[in-house]
Amino acid sequence: MYTSSLAVLALSVASAHAHAIFQRLHVNGVDQGLVKGIRYPDYNGPVTDVDTVDIICNGGVNPLHTPLPTDIITVPAGAAVAAEWHHGLNTNPGVDPSDPSDPIDSSHKGPIMAYLAKVDSALTTTVTGLSWFKIWEDGLHSDGTWAVDTMIANKGLVNFTIPSCIPPGNYLLRVELIALHGASSYPGAQFYMECAQINVTGGGSASPATVSFPGTYHGTDPGITINIYYPGPCDKLHHSRSSALHLWRKHDDDDDDQDFFDNIDKQDVDYNDDDDDDIQDFDDDDDDLDLDIDGHSCALCTVWR
Repeated sequence: MYTSSLAVLALSVASAHAHAIFQRLHVNGVDQGLVKGIRYPDYNGPVTDVDTVDIICNGGVNPLHTPLPTDIITVPAGAAVAAEWHHGLNTNPGVDPSDPSDPIDSSHKGPIMAYLAKVDSALTTTVTGLSWFKIWEDGLHSDGTWAVDTMIANKGLVNFTIPSCIPPGNYLLRVELIALHGASSYPGAQFYMECAQINVTGGGSASPATVSFPGTYHGTDPGITINIYYPGPCDKLHHSRSSALHLWRKHDDDDDDQDFFDNIDKQDVDYNDDDDDDIQDFDDDDDDLDLDIDGHSCALCTVWR
C-alpha cells in the first residue's frame, strides 16, 4: 500500500491534480522515515499566493497535519542530504508503480530550492519573521530540462549538501518546488514546500545574507509570472530587468566553505545596458563572465531568489 492512512481522504481528492509533498529526508544515505521531523499537509495542493504566510512552510490552504512532529533530525554540517518527494504519502520508499504522476506529473516543470532558517528550537510553532538563506538551487538546464525532470528521473529524490560552515544548532529546512507550467499569468505558478526540523552538529561560524518569507517573491517577478513555453525562459529574461534576476554560480570546489554562499549571491542583473554601478550589465560582452544555463556546470542564469 502506497498512500498512508494519515492523509488518505485528503489525498484521494487531490490525486488527479499531480501535486507533490516532500515527505522523507535522507542524511548521508540514511532514510529518516516517512514524515519524520517534517511538517506535512493533509492535502497535497500548491500555494499560489506569494504574499501569504502559507508560502513559508505550507499550511492554510493546505492545512498542516496536527499535531506537528516532535522529532528533530540530526544532520552533521557538510552532510549529503536528499529530500524525497511523492504525489501521495508513500508508506513504502520509492515511486508508487501504480501512479503515473508519482513523484509529480512531468508537466510540472520548474526549479527546486533549499533554504535554512536558524531557530532557537526546531519545534517552534511560529514560522513568521524568520530569516532564511538559500543553500542550494537547480533550475533550467542547457538541454531544456528542468530541476523537476531531474527529480522525476531520481524517483523523487532531490540531492544537495548542508553547508559545512554554518553554526551548529536547530534549523528549519525549507525545500521548495515551483511548477511553472501555468505561470503565464499571476497567480499561476504553483509553489510546493515543506519544512523539516533539523539539528546541525559541527559546523562553523558563517553568517550568510538572508531573505524573508513572505516578501522575497512578488507576483510581478519574471521568475514567478513567465511563459516557459514561448518565448523560452532565457529569451524572456533578455527582454526584462528586475532585482529578482540574479546570477547563481555553482562551484565545484568544496574546499572553500564560503562557496555555498557565493552560489546564491543575489546580485542585481541588468539586461538593458544600465549605467548603475551596482548592477551587472550582460550587454558588455565581458568574456570573464561564464554564463551558462546548465545547472550542473559552472553557472546558471535564473530568476529565483
